[in-house]
Amino acid sequence: MLQELRKAVASSLAIAVRGNCTKNALLSASTDENRVAIDSTSLDGIVTYDPSEFLITAKTGTRISTLAAALAENGQYLPFDPVLKDAGATLGGTIASGISGPDRMLYGGLRDFVMEVELIDGLGRLVRGGGKVVKNSAGFDVPKLMVGSYGRLGVVTEATLKVFPKPPAFLTQRFQFESTSSTLAAMQKLQTNPLPISAIEIEPPTQLVVRYAGRAEALGIVATRAEQLLGQSALQSNASEPESFYWSQLSEFAFVAAGRSLVRVSMSGRKLLALEQSLQSLIGVESVRYSCGASVAWLAVTPECDYIELDRILVALSLAAVVVRDGVSQGKGLQRLGDQSWVAFSDRIQKAMDPQRKFPAFIV
Repeated sequence: MLQELRKAVASSLAIAVRGNCTKNALLSASTDENRVAIDSTSLDGIVTYDPSEFLITAKTGTRISTLAAALAENGQYLPFDPVLKDAGATLGGTIASGISGPDRMLYGGLRDFVMEVELIDGLGRLVRGGGKVVKNSAGFDVPKLMVGSYGRLGVVTEATLKVFPKPPAFLTQRFQFESTSSTLAAMQKLQTNPLPISAIEIEPPTQLVVRYAGRAEALGIVATRAEQLLGQSALQSNASEPESFYWSQLSEFAFVAAGRSLVRVSMSGRKLLALEQSLQSLIGVESVRYSCGASVAWLAVTPECDYIELDRILVALSLAAVVVRDGVSQGKGLQRLGDQSWVAFSDRIQKAMDPQRKFPAFIV
């Protein structure tokens, strides 16, 4: 299979890689008639997994759900909380999109866990970068470059991920506030204290949802400490739902209704109030939620959304965004919004790794 892929890359003028298309707006535009589509789902299966080494290697067409099931048998998990696992997301698509889920704050995001990759470059050569130890890079740190590369640097065929033991227990608390500013202040107060927070969300309009991880006997103390810091008791939880249900629904973007598109905005908490105010007058933004300590904003938008105005708002705030899922599946290709200062640097890296420009390129 690898030999066939190498020949396909070497003999083609333009190439696009796709998996199960769970993040369809990140694909190259379907109207590009010269681009040869390579389906990575044929690269399937776990190559090696040694629980004692906390490393798992798999072909990039392997579903994330397959990896998660194998890890769960040994009490281990993917700490970056991969999104769209139940929808069929693959390892390659997860790496290419660079998206981590809400439950990633305890140990870090996806980029921290990709140790080694095997890929086919634009010349059809099989290249391996990184290694199964932490200090392994010289020159380009190829595994890190592949995270969030949107399939522009090569066809990733195999990847090794670092994994961790799954915490023995989780606990979720909800707090209600009167305004967005008070919700943000509460979030920041919790984050500046030594609490084992694995996820923290601002749920529209003014609810704070926090998840802690650790030993079951210690989490009660953690919850009490959080209530003391915020000066209020947590809301009563829904006993009919498992504690994990809320977070798994977030990872699957269940809050985005059918026919709506999903926009990911990279941001920081200090810009939250300005973004919130600017979006109030924008037509087509159905809901906004702030994830991972307000380092990410997720926008669910209708087909009537004014993307030109959204772009203007994001540029004014120096925020970068990308459309992750296209609710109407019009095959527009990758839509970048807001600050584009990073694109020129990214383009120079692509020129070095794909000199013949076979993979989709950004327009600088």
